Amino acid sequence: MNCQSQSADPVMALAPDCETQIVTEDQALSIIGNNRITHAEQAAQLFRLAQRQYGKGDDLFAALSTLDRLIDLYPSEAETKAAISLRDIARGEATSLNFILYTDQNLLPESRIDIMLRLGLFQAATDYIYAETVKPDQDALLRLYRLGYLCAAPAPS
Repeated sequence: MNCQSQSADPVMALAPDCETQIVTEDQALSIIGNNRITHAEQAAQLFRLAQRQYGKGDDLFAALSTLDRLIDLYPSEAETKAAISLRDIARGEATSLNFILYTDQNLLPESRIDIMLRLGLFQAATDYIYAETVKPDQDALLRLYRLGYLCAAPAPS
């Protein structure tokens, strides 16, 4: 499956129909450092980036980081008010999920993995799968594989 689109917009460079879309820190920095677009355009792109990270990207911590950047760097832009609202929602969800993850001793392994993936703790989810020899559902395995966390080990030499 090809998840790259031909869009000139760096935020929309990932096809909207891709099941797993991870937006990197470098993409946020490239938006901020782009001198060819206005601050309003940078703020709009950062907001769309945060929406992707929060939504399909399943990376609450990255979304919070992007939203904090937008609010700090562009406090007077139109997207800032919406960014504050989305940040509050994402922060509440992240806090609740983090609390469940670290306090619920009866949490099913599959639920633990789902929470880790939603928070953006991809390496922790992978480590948990291997350490606990947990068999996650097919969707979780596919997402981790697409992200490069479940790659074949190199052949012994």
